[in-house]
Amino acid sequence: LKGYPLTCVMPENATPERVRLLRLYGAEIVLSPAAEGSNGAVRLALGGRPTLAADGAAGQAGHSTEATMITTLHRPDFEAPSTTLPRPGTVRFVDVPERRCLMIAGVGNPEGPGFQAAIGALYSVAYGLKFGLKHRGVDSRVGCLEGLWTRTGGSSHVPLTEAGDPSDWAWTLLIELPEAARESDIRAAIDVARQRKPNPQLDGIRVDTFLEGPVVEALHVGPYAAEPETIRRMQEAAEDAELRVVGPHHEIYLGDPNRSSPDRLRTLLRLPVG
Repeated sequence: LKGYPLTCVMPENATPERVRLLRLYGAEIVLSPAAEGSNGAVRLALGGRPTLAADGAAGQAGHSTEATMITTLHRPDFEAPSTTLPRPGTVRFVDVPERRCLMIAGVGNPEGPGFQAAIGALYSVAYGLKFGLKHRGVDSRVGCLEGLWTRTGGSSHVPLTEAGDPSDWAWTLLIELPEAARESDIRAAIDVARQRKPNPQLDGIRVDTFLEGPVVEALHVGPYAAEPETIRRMQEAAEDAELRVVGPHHEIYLGDPNRSSPDRLRTLLRLPVG
């Protein structure tokens, strides 16, 4: 991207999309035998070193060195979050700093009344806070609605690559708070929201610090139901980097489904990895 020459060594059964994308960026592609997998690609990149089996009595020290070199070659550099969105279909690695957020949690179908009431409660406080800050001379904006998604049964760190039963979904909705927001400002915004439009979900709103850390990130354009294909590409990128998913599936909603057609909805997807 910066004009540096780049040669990528990968197994010959790598997906055509991955090869094509790297070539578009100007990389030279060298293919290694598919049967040797990624280890074969690493050996070729290191100058065709023999396999550990051929090394024979190289011992545990040799094995440790090989494993360390593979990890170093595969691990990506995590970028700081950017105000520029990734291009659709592009996967990138980002290190997300901690953020202070309004949060509310629940379980069940996102089409259900509880989920919709939770969104209403969150927005009523967020906009009340915006206007409250404006009264004391602070200009702020309401952040995007975000959602953390897991399943109520089994591992909570399994990305939602299959729709499953929506009644089994556990969710946490959040909106990032302005830096200038004080605890007193937030309490006042909740009180105003209760007075204007009583909503039982207001009792579930909390303020918490959300530290996400390293993630694999991609922009999904299209209906929410089509997200699994994008998530699979994100998982493949993480696996290629020898990383595993360690946190809930994260969605940042950049479009309003009530105003945009499903095929034009934009959602920034994140999977925490480690």
